Amino acid sequence: FNTATFEFSCNENGSAECSLDSGQYTTCTSPVSYTNLSDGHRTFSVRCIDEAQNIDPTPETYNWLIDTTPPVTSITEKPTNPNKSTSATFRFSCNESGTLECRLDGQTWSICTSPQVYTGLSNGTHLFSARCTDAAGNTETSPPVYTWVVDTVAPDTFITSNPPATTNSTTANF
Repeated sequence: FNTATFEFSCNENGSAECSLDSGQYTTCTSPVSYTNLSDGHRTFSVRCIDEAQNIDPTPETYNWLIDTTPPVTSITEKPTNPNKSTSATFRFSCNESGTLECRLDGQTWSICTSPQVYTGLSNGTHLFSARCTDAAGNTETSPPVYTWVVDTVAPDTFITSNPPATTNSTTANF
């Protein structure tokens, strides 16, 4: 994505001049390539000059955006850890516009929206992750992961030491 190639033609014999990002026009031939372009909004312009040195007053222009930076997703709401609910709600956002995907417990990524609600969760450890793919096709490389435990089982309580059932002692240790 850091290379751009343009093909063009003129309707008369002569030469052509090209400009990148509103820079000075320089003589060029079709196709013309630019390499090592940095991220950002770019503009390519080309104009023809005929044999009588008449310059096209309305050059052809093409605008585009180079974006090689992956987006970043943030999880803004999540269940507490541990949690006794078999449902979980997640809110998340991406720092760029694009497509959001979620996955639970290492399953396949699937398109989702915020909030994402899961129900019928089993007891145990769960992992939630959300990622974004921006309009340029960059997918987040290190999406956030949240781990929490669902625990719906009430604890059992046991007395493991106690005084005799009948005693003359005024203190008791348990």
